[in-house]
Amino acid sequence: SIIGSMVLGASIVVMDGFDISFVILPLLIAASGIIMSIVGTFLVVVKEGGNPQKALNKGEFVSSFILIGGQSKRFGYPKWQSKIGETTLLNHIYNKCSLFNDISIVGKERPKGFNKPFIKDELDFQAPINGIFSALKKTNSDWNFVISIDLPLITSDIIRSIWISGDKDKDAIIPRLEGYSQPICSFYHKRIFSEISNQIEKNELSLNCLIDSIKTDYIDMDNYKKEFLNMNTQQKYNELIESMAYKE
Repeated sequence: SIIGSMVLGASIVVMDGFDISFVILPLLIAASGIIMSIVGTFLVVVKEGGNPQKALNKGEFVSSFILIGGQSKRFGYPKWQSKIGETTLLNHIYNKCSLFNDISIVGKERPKGFNKPFIKDELDFQAPINGIFSALKKTNSDWNFVISIDLPLITSDIIRSIWISGDKDKDAIIPRLEGYSQPICSFYHKRIFSEISNQIEKNELSLNCLIDSIKTDYIDMDNYKKEFLNMNTQQKYNELIESMAYKE
C-alpha cells in the first residue's frame, strides 16, 4: 500500500539522514497512475450507438487478419467471391471482424475491387500457417485474431467470447469443438513468430504441431458446432445456401 511504502521511506530517512523524497516518492507514483487513468478514459471512448468492445480493443492492441488463401482449385473459383445473401463471403467475414480497429486481408493476390488493407503471403506454399506467418510478420499489435474465409457462420459474438474467455498470459487462444482445435479462428500473440519461423524451416506446416509447441489456452465451444462449419467445398457451400433459404 501507499502508506506502507511511505513508512518504509521514513525508515530510510532515519537510517541515512533526513531526505523527504523517500516519503514523497510513493505519493508521486500513485499520482502519476491516477493521471494516466484519466488520460486513458479519453483515449478509449465510443460514440453514441457505437460498439464499446471496439473502443476497448484500442487499449488491448488486437489486429484482425482474414486468410483468403490462393485460387481455391478444389472449390472451383476464389472462395471469397461466393455470395452470402447480397454480399460476397469476404465482405461478410470482414463485417464480422468489425469489432477490431485494424483488419487486413492475407492471401496470394489482392481481391479485385476490394480496397482494404492487404498483405501478400510471404512464402509460396499453400497452407494456413503461411497466412499466420505473414500476418505476424507485418502486425504492429501484440495480439492478433486470425480467421479463415472458410468459416461463414462465425459471429462477432463468438469471436468476442473467445477473446474475453482467453488467458492473455498464454501464447495463443484457440477455440475447441468436441475435442478438436479450431486454429483458423483463433488469437495469436506476436511473440510466437520465431516459433512459426522455426517450424516452417523444418517443413512442419501443421497448425496442430504449432499450438502443441506453444502455451495455448483452449476455449471449449461445443455449443457452437453449426457456427464452425468449414465451407471448403462447393457441396458445403450449396448446403449452406439451401439451409439459409429454408430458414427464410
